[in-house]
Amino acid sequence: MIKLIVSFISNNFYRIVKRHIDKKMIKAKLEINFIKINGDSFEYWDNNASKPAIFLVHGFGTSAEYQWYKQVNVLSKDYRIIIPNLFYFGRSNSISKKFRIEDQVEFINLLSKHLNLDSIIFFGISYGGQIAIDFTKKYPQIVKSLVIVNSPIKFYNIKDVEEICESFDVSNLQDLFVPHNYKDLKKIFYLALGKKWILPSFFLKPFYKNLYINNFNEKRHLISHSVDRINHFTKVNYSFDTPTLMIYGGNDKITSTDKALLLKNHIGNNAKFTLIKKGTHMPNITQTDKFNEIVLNFLNKA
Repeated sequence: MIKLIVSFISNNFYRIVKRHIDKKMIKAKLEINFIKINGDSFEYWDNNASKPAIFLVHGFGTSAEYQWYKQVNVLSKDYRIIIPNLFYFGRSNSISKKFRIEDQVEFINLLSKHLNLDSIIFFGISYGGQIAIDFTKKYPQIVKSLVIVNSPIKFYNIKDVEEICESFDVSNLQDLFVPHNYKDLKKIFYLALGKKWILPSFFLKPFYKNLYINNFNEKRHLISHSVDRINHFTKVNYSFDTPTLMIYGGNDKITSTDKALLLKNHIGNNAKFTLIKKGTHMPNITQTDKFNEIVLNFLNKA
């Protein structure tokens, strides 16, 4: 009986959160779409507006809408908003093994072609920032402007990975971002939002079941593959002419301000760096008003 009550309470909590986010998406006139291209599955949100297009690309953790729902209303007023779930997130999937950053870049390329877009504004947070900058490097003619949020990218090494793992008491990054146990989602919550999870752990169980179990091994492969190629990214030249905004949180546990500034200087004079002092790894969620203000000012000038 107690188990049934606990299950009812936790599932109801999950439904409340999901309903809240779905309402945000609906208010911004975003609809979920599911298509197949070359046998692969592509899931994405789209308000299908006749306006300049913005891609909002997520990082590790939950599916895309949970990471960008606080931006959709303000951005949809002047832009077409497209929020894809990358390979192995949501219902996006591949008929072959696609664990490289290059595979996710091609995911965005194929989707933009399907939508007949020849110009986009690209937002990427964390893992999505790596995809965003690699896409911009490969397809500079398509990207009108670029926004990178708390993404380590070039100036990141194995020692940094080891320090993060030690700090969060995990053996590897896979165990941090795609844990084996729903209770360990508390670590991701703290990493993303800078707050400790204060509710009983069982509240996290339906989130784990609905947002992490699907393609569990594939998500872990995405992380391990990125870590294995960390030295590759340190050698890539990311200097380009695309107007670029870098937004980083001062309380981020992943990327230090010093390394963010190294990236800014590497990209060149077209890159603008903004620090949100109280921001965490997801400043778009924890410091929403400030984040949105910075983004709108950049877009109005770009």
